[in-house]
Parts: sequence; structure tokens; C-alpha cells
Amino acid sequence: DDAGTPRALIVNTSGNSDFGNGGADYLGSLAILKSVTTNSTGLTRFFITPSVVATPSVTTQNEQSYGDGVILRADTVLTSTTAAGNVTFNGVVETSSGVAAGEGDLTLNVAGTTGTTFLGNVGGGTNGGTTGLGSDAATGAAITVLNGDVTFGTNVTSVRIRGDLRI
Repeated sequence: DDAGTPRALIVNTSGNSDFGNGGADYLGSLAILKSVTTNSTGLTRFFITPSVVATPSVTTQNEQSYGDGVILRADTVLTSTTAAGNVTFNGVVETSSGVAAGEGDLTLNVAGTTGTTFLGNVGGGTNGGTTGLGSDAATGAAITVLNGDVTFGTNVTSVRIRGDLRI
């Protein structure tokens, strides 16, 4: 393999998967990742700042599949760059309780043909997060979709966002 060949990041743990510690710990920014996959136990927690469209939290060529619940501890931007770059959330997605004011929104810039799929509820506080997804900021969007479709699976019974949904 060439050193510049994109690699898959697979995280398989019985505990929580923490991405970032409040700094600029972007995944796939120096060398783009092929894909990201987390298993179904524990939680995936994002705390990468500042995350904006120009510096996304996670950048992959292909799919991002989060098998467990996802907690946003800061604004989180997920980007994929090819038609195979779909994003799937298999568990509940919510903003962390106690997150800083104006933080905890989700931005999706997904080039995949399927786009983003939520197979678990959005918001609800079931994983120790708040009772909704988003920062609840007066000018903020809880979920911003820059590119790609958004689909909610048949098991989704609740979508609670604190702010706007911008598509």
C-alpha cells in the first residue's frame, strides 16, 4: 500500500469511543479516511472543535457507519466525498447534556447516493444526552443538510431537535 492510500478506521470496543478532546482533532483532515465504522456497544462521542464546513469533524471517501448511540459534545460536521459515502446512525443521536451554549449541532455534507440514514431516534436523552439534538441557539440549526438525502428508518419513533432543520 502507498502511504497516501485512504484507510478504513474501524473502532470495536466494549466501552465508549471518544473522538476529540475539545481541540482540533479532525478525523481524515491530513489524510482522508476511506471509511469509519463503530460497533454496537457503548457510545460514540464527538468533541472536536471548531468544526465547520471548511474543517469537518470527520472526512471520508466512503461510508460512515455508527453502530452505537452518538453523543455530540460540540458542533459536529460529517463529510463524505464519493457516491459510496453514505452516513448511517444505527442508534440514538443526541446532544450531550451540559454542552457549552451554542454547541451540539449536526451538519451533514454527504455525497453518497443514499445520503444519511437515521435508524434510531433523534434526541430523547436515552444515552445521557439532552432531550433533543442541537444547541437551541436562537440562530442555529440543530441539523443542517448541505448535501445528500436524509432518511428515517421504520424503527424511528421520535425526532426531537432543539433548533431548525435546514435542508
